[in-house]
Amino acid sequence: MTESPSIAGAIRPTSVGRIASCLFVVLMITTASTACSSSKSTAIPEQLSEAIDQMQNDDAYSFDASMTTATGSITVGGAFTAPNTVTQTIQVPGRVPVEMQLVGTEVSVKDPISGRFAATTAAQPSAFDLRSAFSALRSARSVSTSGATSSFTLDPEATKTLAGADATGSAKVSATTGASGLDRLEYKVTIGGRPITVVIEYRQS
Repeated sequence: MTESPSIAGAIRPTSVGRIASCLFVVLMITTASTACSSSKSTAIPEQLSEAIDQMQNDDAYSFDASMTTATGSITVGGAFTAPNTVTQTIQVPGRVPVEMQLVGTEVSVKDPISGRFAATTAAQPSAFDLRSAFSALRSARSVSTSGATSSFTLDPEATKTLAGADATGSAKVSATTGASGLDRLEYKVTIGGRPITVVIEYRQS
């Protein structure tokens, strides 16, 4: 069984480009379209709907994210500034942290020696505004709510929107809302036949 290139790049990176590819999965921006046909097929709790609205309208937020498989994990810390700028540091255990900038469709990586950012690759054109990616959560099914946390599943189409075209089956998602929109988002998906858990914690910048 072959690991998805983006996940392999996360756990055993061989180039900056593969790390960048993995990052898009973590940040939910690998989608071809964030407004899939099932995005409004099911009613969702009002608190979750309002949190999604807030995240889509917010001009800036910071985040800490992790992506874990059976063979390892990476962590990412960074910040988003509307409409199209993300700065972040990616940490793979046992390796030097990688500092990155995403501006529109351009990805730049900081050279640890010169301290300068150099463009390396481009994101998909649909990734220019991260705020639109939260639309995938509106297709929640089988929603259960406990306090500020909503747990639900996403159908295969919405799962691909959330986690990328290599994702198969349904995603299990847990979203915790707060005063600033979403406080925490966790989802479990299968990519390349391997289970993956992504956790993202948000805060106002």
